Amino acid sequence: MDLIKDLGALTLASRMKRLADRFLHDVGTIFRERQVSLEPRWVTVYYLLARDGAMSVVEIARALRISHPAVHQIAQEMLKDGQLVQNRDANDKRRRLLQLSDSALAALPEMQELWDDVERAATQVIQDSGFDVLSVLERLEWELDQKPFHQRIRDTAKNKQQQEVVIVEYQTEMAAVYRELILDWVEADYHVEPSDLAQAEDPVGTLIRPGGHVFMAQVDGDCLGTAALRKVDEQTYELCKMVVTARARGRQLGQKLMRHAIAKARMLGARKIVLETNHKAEAAIKLYRKNGFQHHPFPADHPPGYERADVWMELDLG
Repeated sequence: MDLIKDLGALTLASRMKRLADRFLHDVGTIFRERQVSLEPRWVTVYYLLARDGAMSVVEIARALRISHPAVHQIAQEMLKDGQLVQNRDANDKRRRLLQLSDSALAALPEMQELWDDVERAATQVIQDSGFDVLSVLERLEWELDQKPFHQRIRDTAKNKQQQEVVIVEYQTEMAAVYRELILDWVEADYHVEPSDLAQAEDPVGTLIRPGGHVFMAQVDGDCLGTAALRKVDEQTYELCKMVVTARARGRQLGQKLMRHAIAKARMLGARKIVLETNHKAEAAIKLYRKNGFQHHPFPADHPPGYERADVWMELDLG
């Protein structure tokens, strides 16, 4: 399992950092093989100062379009390693300039040969991938220049709040999305048991016809979550198969489904709602407690219905 990959766009920054770390690690291997006394992540600063001469930290940060603290940290490491020297600007004594040390300059011909090798290898990787990766990265940077990522997150949250969540009763045309919601949820942390498969493939026959209800949470007609009430007896319903798809988390869909299910159970004359779950479902258990469910031992007449079930909870509606 590759969690960062599986989470897709959610972990875009982590995915890109992981890729960058992989490149830097391999470049570092070559540096050590050729006995180059330079860390790969220092290279852009080294290259800039070799090309343009002495510069301040602010100027380096502006030229590389990275943060001032990041440049400061690299500069301190390079100063400590003897790669840089620091002097005051002759025209402005308050301004400190960084430049390559004599030993760092002496290694420049070797570094230029190494850069050529690295560039050829990187170009080959891009060609082998079949994509113009550099153009894609340039476009991503341009998009973030137009609207920073933090603003995009704020806008997304604002738009999300404006979208109305509607809880509706299950309809047969929802069969495919219902099955996907249930099985994706189970397969993410457990293994699919016969009861899971039966309810995922036939919610009408297993839940609705025997007197239960299946609810779907929709946003703009898109089914993003579900929950069910399975009739146990005339006064008891079991809350089961409450699922919210990963891309909808943070919208309080679980809480809205929970409130709807409780209200429905009261309307049906239930005195109690029960549920079984697994101790690893910490977020779900927290939600159950928030809504008044309390822990109880498994009843003798109702042993765990699933191999994974090791938690029994009840909500008294009386």
